Amino acid sequence: VFVGNSGFAQVGNIGLVVNFSYNGAIPPAACNSFYNMAQIIIGEEITSIGNNAFYQANVSTIEDLPDSITTIGDYAFTGSSIISLRLSRSITSIGAYAFDRCRSLVKINLPDSLTTIGTLAFNNCFALQQLTVNVYFPNLASYFNNSYVNKIIFDYIGPIPDLVCNYNANLKTLILGQSITGIGNQSFNNCPLLESVTLPDTVTSIGTRAFSGCASLKKISIPAYVSNIGVGAFACPSLTDVYFLSTSIPLLTDNGYNNFVNTNDTGYYVTGARNLSRITPLFTNLAVQLVVYSIPLFFRSLSIHQFSSSQLLSCETFQ
Repeated sequence: VFVGNSGFAQVGNIGLVVNFSYNGAIPPAACNSFYNMAQIIIGEEITSIGNNAFYQANVSTIEDLPDSITTIGDYAFTGSSIISLRLSRSITSIGAYAFDRCRSLVKINLPDSLTTIGTLAFNNCFALQQLTVNVYFPNLASYFNNSYVNKIIFDYIGPIPDLVCNYNANLKTLILGQSITGIGNQSFNNCPLLESVTLPDTVTSIGTRAFSGCASLKKISIPAYVSNIGVGAFACPSLTDVYFLSTSIPLLTDNGYNNFVNTNDTGYYVTGARNLSRITPLFTNLAVQLVVYSIPLFFRSLSIHQFSSSQLLSCETFQ
């Protein structure tokens, strides 16, 4: 049976299971302000969800969207009480405010088929616990205004967008897929609960203030192919160990002075270093503990001018 526009709008206290099982679209406002809906089932032949279809619908259970669905309209789930939803692998468009004020939503994914996300599509999703991102959107942060995710997974080919988790006070877990190529400017700036980050080998650049202010971050390993580290990228007050995995130190923007917050407890570990002159800017005017591994035979000694104005607390070398 086809349900027309506003077919179940403002129906209350009946606890129905609504099953959309025809070939076609769920029309606009089909279940607008439905007060006591027990469950929504969306059949395998539904092609789209119309504007306001489940606007403020009081329903917590919606079966995963079938792969036949390609579009979700404006305000489609705004203010509804859904808890979790898996978006279909064929979806290309999510409308403006589609999930705005879904205050019970704890889990959502962005599949790699997505090409368009409307204004503030996930605005004010206060309870969001996990977000899985399988597609690059340069302005991803703008769709999640006032939605502070606890766990976020990025798994696609490309960089992490600028500002994506800027000042996210809830972020505890960050998982980066093995095809992530860079970290944007202020991507994870001031995420105080973030304790650990594993940067994949595919990362080649780390933007300005990328992890600045991550007060719980204590250790970081810089992948071998990173060629640029932006100003204040790791200005983290609790950082104790920095591991450079390459054979030379990356280019440190602003001569490296402000890339790291350095204390007497910060140790720098260089594996396979071949160009120690590249290290020098990092250690100007700093209290330094330096450990250099696998120094080639042609480095017979380290001269003190390489650490000009530094307090070289300790320097250990291993061949």
